[in-house]
Amino acid sequence: VAETSEAAGKWVVVKGHTIKSSNFKNPFPPNFELSFDVAVPKDFTWGGKRLDMVLAKENTSASSFRFSISPGSNGANGSIEVENNFGNGYESRTKYYKAPGFSNDKILNKAKVVITKKGESMQIFVNNSLIVDLPKVMPANEEFQQLQFKHIGSYDITEKYFISNINIINLP
Repeated sequence: VAETSEAAGKWVVVKGHTIKSSNFKNPFPPNFELSFDVAVPKDFTWGGKRLDMVLAKENTSASSFRFSISPGSNGANGSIEVENNFGNGYESRTKYYKAPGFSNDKILNKAKVVITKKGESMQIFVNNSLIVDLPKVMPANEEFQQLQFKHIGSYDITEKYFISNINIINLP
């Protein structure tokens, strides 16, 4: 956890490693909203490695969901990847989307990510824009035990992600 001169508050810094929480008292609820803020410093290397957010049952779970984000360059939108692995009629290929307003041109470039799961469906918002509405992404009773944030590698001092305000809300 670090404080940065670029932004107020405390941030978890992920730079070429993985952080995970697998010691929840209870699994994620079947219906939930997961939100977090992610930021990168000015001049984050264009084409630098993405930040992965993974939900899984356990470390070696074949059933998992991955949301990835990386900033754009010079004010251009960033990129998003979404991948799930549940088989049996649930789409499992990687899909690509734009991350509006997430670039590398400001002192601190921020994005608010909100992922809402209800039943088999999921919606993903970035900076209050609906990125994707997935009607059949995973089984309705899927319960995750682990949340992880992963940055595979960095080659420059600016290639780091700041994460803050992680929140999980139980939905009806």
